[in-house]
Amino acid sequence: MLDWCASLPAAPEPPADRDRLSYTSGSTGTSQGRDVPDWLAARLRGQYSPAGDNPPVIGIDYVPLSHIYGREMAIGTIMQGGASYFVANSDMSTLFEDIALVRLTELQLVPRICDMICQRFLSEADASATHSDSRAAIENDVKTDLRERFLGCRIARAGCGSAPLSAELRTFQSAENTAAGSSRRAPGPARWR
Repeated sequence: MLDWCASLPAAPEPPADRDRLSYTSGSTGTSQGRDVPDWLAARLRGQYSPAGDNPPVIGIDYVPLSHIYGREMAIGTIMQGGASYFVANSDMSTLFEDIALVRLTELQLVPRICDMICQRFLSEADASATHSDSRAAIENDVKTDLRERFLGCRIARAGCGSAPLSAELRTFQSAENTAAGSSRRAPGPARWR
């Protein structure tokens, strides 16, 4: 075996302008490797700054660390002086229980999780519909419940990345419509209106 390995050609040198090779699920759902150039790695690292006067960053990691977004979730939280917790089950079967227990201050979403929150909102709003209450009042009550109970009641910042959102999810995820709505760079708490 050792002789066979020694007979193989040497591995090529990695390109000088590459930081790393990361796994990504791809927006098409097909797993692939992603060559991360130095400029992108520097930009990703540069978007994080110490918390300063902001509340401490408490985040949760549910994306594999081999995935570029999973790694950036953990690195970003740590670079801001925060604490990053990992989900109890890698199949995400306890994701929302973990989120409620940790009581995050920052929530980073991937489109699939944003969609799960949206579907939960829609199904709870539909189940709560009565003839006496307006749809807006019902939706407001469901949003409050999701924010206070389901998402742990102290999310100050949230964002969605790693793949594009559909127009419907982008609207739902906006700061006007959901507690998971402010971008990483937006100051102040996300608000449900």
